[in-house]
Amino acid sequence: MIPDGLVSALAGRYTIERELGRGGMATVYLAQDLRHGRAVALKVLDPQLAHALGPERFRREIEIAARLQHPHILTVFDSGGVDEILWYTMPFVEGETLRDRLTRERALDIPAALHLLGEIADGLDYAHGQGVIHRDIKPENILLSRGHALITDFGIARAIHGDRGRLTSTGLAIGTPAYMSPEQAAGDREVEAASDVYSLAAVGFEMVTGEPPYSGPTALAILTKRVAGPVPSPRRFRPAVPVNADRAIIRALSPAPADRFPSAGAFVTALREGTTGARRTWPRWAGAGIAVAAVSVAAFLIVRSTPGPIPGIGSHLARGNQLLAARTPEAAGQAIAEYEAVLAREPANPIALAKIGYTYALFNEWGWAYQRLSSADLHARAIDYSQRALAADSLSGEAWLTRAYLLSADDPYRMKGAVEAFTRALAIDSTSAEGWYQFGQVLMALGQDDRAIGAYRRAFALDHNRPLVLMSLAAILWQSGRLPEARRVVDSAVTASRTATSPYVRVIRGLIELDGGDVRAAHDDADLALAMDSNYTIPARTLLVKVYLAEGDRTRAGAELARLLKDLGSADPSPTNARFAASALIAIGRTRDAVTMIERARPRGAYLWFYLHAADFRALHADPRFELVYRQADPNGPGS
Repeated sequence: MIPDGLVSALAGRYTIERELGRGGMATVYLAQDLRHGRAVALKVLDPQLAHALGPERFRREIEIAARLQHPHILTVFDSGGVDEILWYTMPFVEGETLRDRLTRERALDIPAALHLLGEIADGLDYAHGQGVIHRDIKPENILLSRGHALITDFGIARAIHGDRGRLTSTGLAIGTPAYMSPEQAAGDREVEAASDVYSLAAVGFEMVTGEPPYSGPTALAILTKRVAGPVPSPRRFRPAVPVNADRAIIRALSPAPADRFPSAGAFVTALREGTTGARRTWPRWAGAGIAVAAVSVAAFLIVRSTPGPIPGIGSHLARGNQLLAARTPEAAGQAIAEYEAVLAREPANPIALAKIGYTYALFNEWGWAYQRLSSADLHARAIDYSQRALAADSLSGEAWLTRAYLLSADDPYRMKGAVEAFTRALAIDSTSAEGWYQFGQVLMALGQDDRAIGAYRRAFALDHNRPLVLMSLAAILWQSGRLPEARRVVDSAVTASRTATSPYVRVIRGLIELDGGDVRAAHDDADLALAMDSNYTIPARTLLVKVYLAEGDRTRAGAELARLLKDLGSADPSPTNARFAASALIAIGRTRDAVTMIERARPRGAYLWFYLHAADFRALHADPRFELVYRQADPNGPGS
């Protein structure tokens, strides 16, 4: 319904025909400009917003915006106000917003996305040259008409964000967290052109992947991810994004304004360099100080045309990856469902195929139950999906990562071929946090601690929401006697993901706390680990056995050990379970039973060898049975 006051205020100048749309800040009407005989879009500010701004500030900002004349800026024709009704008019454009198109298509063809980004950047460069910062670049403020982009709402964005503190007190939601620069989110009133560059990069990220760079249920959740996490890579969601475009978007999303491009034009220039349509290019090998064997991928490179993504695929892959990073059987099962949703739309998608194979391998290696499949069935499915992924795309980093993980499981003694496969996977995609983490695991098991530490640090730099990476890093530091450093790292693991921290992280932190004399904190972490995962209790019960002993309660320690052994069952334990159970047995004084537990471990490979280096097992070094298992597990020894 059109307000009566508005109709009377515009009488003789504009005739309002109908409402075009309504948002949190304004309502848009189609109107006829009676003086000039043309259709216009008439925007009327929300009454609360109009009251908070006041007519004088509104008029000043609209006048500045009206002076902007550029092919990719939707100019302001007219403005006015009466009885706290503030309005302005712009050309009426036949078309849709970028948000409308993204809602319909999810993500755009890459050349089309780069073309539109270039036009938006041209408009921003011009405005910045006039000393005008937009402050609210987002898909809703980009109009698309006949294949071209038009930036809207320069004046209203300036007016709103220039007085953000007073407007926030009215209860109005100011700004759009998914696209807002960190400095703007922090409340800086005098933002520079770099703020618009950040927002433009966020829009570009969504245009090519179908998702904003950061998302969450609340503004606080989005802003927290932005501060705590690494800058995301568009190529992780859509491998067809050219490498230079990926790097440009990552740089433009830098938290510090000085680290971004000096102008919107410089950003788009970098975005387009080296790209030819949707051709596929690969990142250079970046060792980051890790002495990884050089792999020449030049002989394998195939440049081919890649079509735009099918709507919905990017979001399913992103959700699957987030679920998989949680490392729980429930989340892993949900991840498979997300990847299968991708295959329902694109049956030969190499990333989804590889991820399903990888997840089946995780179920098998971690001993999780899944749809009543046997270990052999899980392994067979993992191999099948891995082979299908490589057949679909022999240059897929995800496919090679799955292949590398399976090779490490197939040869638990020397992990033959795994290092080479991980190296190839990371040469194809050096931005894979999962790849660097699993490579670190293999290097750790093989006794290459320095390289493993480097790989873990690289993984965490790429993705801060991976507490297991820091847990593994802390475990190496702790095992090598670097207790204070290990404590700092494992504390960071808890901070990195407060809502979904793995129980394994809590157990490692508890063991480190116990070594440092903080028995109460260790007890708290043991209780929390048990509460977080009732399906895999061996590590947490091991910690509780040691906590009760430290508290002088041998009776409760014995009862907890009995529960641990019952949970373990009669089957041969995995190296991880054998390690924890034997550690509990040693702590309570049952060293012969501890040796028997180690002898039962299957497979007796490199992971078991790494675990047996822990200080707990020094009590067994003189036992010839222990020495035999140690030699058999040694990746540098004869094996068995």
